[in-house]
Amino acid sequence: MNKNRKYGKLLLSSLLVGAMTITSFYGTDLFSSQETVADAATVKASITEELTTKREKFVKQFAMTDGSFTAVTYSMPVHYKVLDSISKGGKWKEINTTLVKSGKNKYKTKATSLSIKVSKKANKKADVLLKRGKSGLSIALSDKKLKKSKAKVSNPKKVGQTDVLNQNTVTYKKVMKNTNISYDIFPEKVQEIVTVAKKQKNKSLLFKLNSSLKVKVKGKKVYFKTKKGKIRHWYRVSLQNY
Repeated sequence: MNKNRKYGKLLLSSLLVGAMTITSFYGTDLFSSQETVADAATVKASITEELTTKREKFVKQFAMTDGSFTAVTYSMPVHYKVLDSISKGGKWKEINTTLVKSGKNKYKTKATSLSIKVSKKANKKADVLLKRGKSGLSIALSDKKLKKSKAKVSNPKKVGQTDVLNQNTVTYKKVMKNTNISYDIFPEKVQEIVTVAKKQKNKSLLFKLNSSLKVKVKGKKVYFKTKKGKIRHWYRVSLQNY
């Protein structure tokens, strides 16, 4: 981050009065469409191979044993484009949000267009870092009593040939008294869930969002914009009582 970094802080006042879940989203293209269940043609034949040259951002195509072809459409991106010297317009690479070690203190997504890193231990500087190109955003819970809880990573696994590795979870247990924080990692977004198990003295939580992007606060949303004004990252909070 440069010297012109901006800080977005969100104070959730008088909310932690009982058991509840606080859900936040960080990402791009978050509200572009509603998520639907992956759809595929119902056939008796089995898959022989994926037709990698037929890939699209949300689509995979497969050759079947009976000579037919099946296209599977997913609710989230399953491919991202990588530029190379051979393919015109680039090549579609399969997204893989599996978290692998990145240095001594972090994990990172194995293959995603939006680079996502998480800390191996909860800390006040940054639990999650999102970056695409020169634009970046970091997220951290700011509290004097914050404990350096170790991250528990749950990575996805493929069961069927149409499965994709595009969702996993990182959990920091007991970062504060009776409080857990978890992050669901997706190809283009991160969903943060703060779970408060019991009533406690603290009436608020303070999150620190660090970014070199322009910050705009509107209601319960914090928008991060590039110099051209295009929204690239944002923060949204919703409350769900048990």
